[in-house]
Amino acid sequence: MKQEEQHNLAQPVWSREQELLALYEIGKAVNSTLDLDKVLNIIISETIGLFQADAGSIMLLNADNELTIKAAQGLTDDIVKNTRVRPGEGIAGWVAETGQILLLDGRVSDPRFRNLVDRKEDIPSSLCVPLKRKDKIIGVLMIRRTGEVRFSDHHSRLISLIAEQVAITIENAALFEQEKRRTEELQELNRAVKLEKSKMETILTSMADGVVVTSVSGEISMINRAGCKMLDIPEAEAIGKHFDRICAGKQIFDNIRESVCRRKVRYKTDFSRESPGGEIFLHLVATALSESVPGNEGIVIVIQNITEMKKIDRMKSEFVSMVSHELRTPLTAIMGFAELMISREFNAERRHRYLEIIMQDSSRLMRLINNLLDLSKLEAGQITFNFEPVNITEMIPGLIESFESQKAGHELTYGIDGEIPEMMLDRDMFLNIMVNLVSNAIKYSPDGGNINILLHRNSEAVVVSVSDQGIGIAQEKIPLVFDKFYRVDSALNRETGGTGLGLATVKYIVEGFGGKIWVESELGKGSRFIFTLPLEA
Repeated sequence: MKQEEQHNLAQPVWSREQELLALYEIGKAVNSTLDLDKVLNIIISETIGLFQADAGSIMLLNADNELTIKAAQGLTDDIVKNTRVRPGEGIAGWVAETGQILLLDGRVSDPRFRNLVDRKEDIPSSLCVPLKRKDKIIGVLMIRRTGEVRFSDHHSRLISLIAEQVAITIENAALFEQEKRRTEELQELNRAVKLEKSKMETILTSMADGVVVTSVSGEISMINRAGCKMLDIPEAEAIGKHFDRICAGKQIFDNIRESVCRRKVRYKTDFSRESPGGEIFLHLVATALSESVPGNEGIVIVIQNITEMKKIDRMKSEFVSMVSHELRTPLTAIMGFAELMISREFNAERRHRYLEIIMQDSSRLMRLINNLLDLSKLEAGQITFNFEPVNITEMIPGLIESFESQKAGHELTYGIDGEIPEMMLDRDMFLNIMVNLVSNAIKYSPDGGNINILLHRNSEAVVVSVSDQGIGIAQEKIPLVFDKFYRVDSALNRETGGTGLGLATVKYIVEGFGGKIWVESELGKGSRFIFTLPLEA
C-alpha cells in the first residue's frame, strides 16, 4: 500500500485535552490496585480500548533475561504460555535491546529483526514500545490491528507517554509485591519460632524488626539489637527489667498477658516514643513463646518501626486535603461560569470577563498537573538536565524585575560576595529554584519587609541564599519543609493556596546539580533558605 493511502487510513490526531483525559483514565485505572497481575491486565485492556486495537500484550524480562508474556488480550493461550524471546530476537527483542519504538505496517521482512516468527496471517499495523525505568528496559508493550485502519506517528508518541506511566506503575506494583512477601515471611517466622533458645537467638539477632522475649510476669530474658535500638536501651540494661519500664513508660503488659496467656490470642497495638530526631511510631505484636514444652513458657514481642508508614499516611492525608482544595476551587468556578454562559445570554463585556475567569482557573489546574508531573519525573530520573555555561549573577536582576507586580510591601535586594564564575548549570532549572524560593519568601512575608538574595563563593562552591522577614518556621517543622505536599501550618495557606510541591522540586534540582539545600529559621522573625552549587560540577 502506498504511504499516502496508509496515512488516509490513520485515525484523526487527538487533541491535547483528549490525550490528557486518556492518560488520566489509564492512570486512574492502573492505580486502583497494586496487585501486579491485576495491574498488567488493566493496563493491556485499557490500552487496547484506548487505541481501538485488536490484540496486545505486555512482556517483561524474567530472571533468565527472556521476555515472557505477563498479560495479553486477543492472543491464543498457546502463544501466551510458550512465547520466550531474548533481547535482540524478533520485533519485541529488537525493541528491548535498542529501546526504540516501532511502528510497523504489513508483513515484516526487515533484516534488523533476527529469528522472526513466521505468521500465517498478515498484521496490517502494530506498535511496539519499550517499558523503561531509569534507563533500564524492564519489558515491552505491543498492540496490533487487523483491520484497514493503521496506527500513525501520533499514536507512537502517545503510547510512549503511556509507557512511561506504565513502567512506573509496574515498578510500584513489584515493590508492593516484594513488601507483601516480606510481611508474609515475617508472619510465617513468628508462627515458626522454635523451642531451642540458641537457634531463636541466631535468627532474631539478624532481624530488622525488634524482638523481645519475656516471662509471663513481664521480665525481659532476651532482646535483639533492633529492639534495643527501637526502645533506646542497651541490652545489658534491658535484661531482667519489666517490659513496661523500657516501653516508653507505657503500661501495656497487663493487656499483653491477658490476651496471650489467658485468652490465647495475639495482642497487637501501636505506641510512640520521643527521640532526639523526633517522634518514633512503633507497632507491637505479642504471642506465646511455647504452649507445649514445660519450662519454656513465655511471651515473644515483635516490634516494627512504622514511622515511615505514618509519614506516608500523613502525606496521603495532606495530598487529599490539597487536592480537595486546589482542584475543587478552580473547578467550581469553571463549572459555574460555564453553566451561566450556557443558560443565559450576556453582553460581550461580561462574556469576555467570564471567559477570562475560566481561563485563569484552567491555567491554575494546568500548573498543578505540571507540578505533579515534573516532580514525578524528577524523582524517576526522567528529566534530563541541559548543562551549559551560565553566569548566574547576570540572571538575578531580571529575576527580581519579574516579581515587580507581586512584591507589595516587599523590597527585593541582592548582593554578591566574591567573584562568582560561570558555572555548568541548566539555566531553566536554576530559574525554577530561584522563582520557587523568592515566591515562598513573598508568600510567607504577608507584612512585607526585605527579601535578600546573596551569592557567596567559598573554596568549594557558590552558596546562594534567599532570606525574608516573614512568619518563620517552628524548629520541629524544619525537617519536614522539603517533603512532598507539606505546607507550614498557617492561616496563610487558606489565603495563598499552593500544592506543597515547590520546595520538594527545588531539593531534587539542587541535588541534581550536586549541591545541598537547607533552611535556617526563627518563628516570627523570618527564614533563610541556603543551597550550594559545587564549583567542580
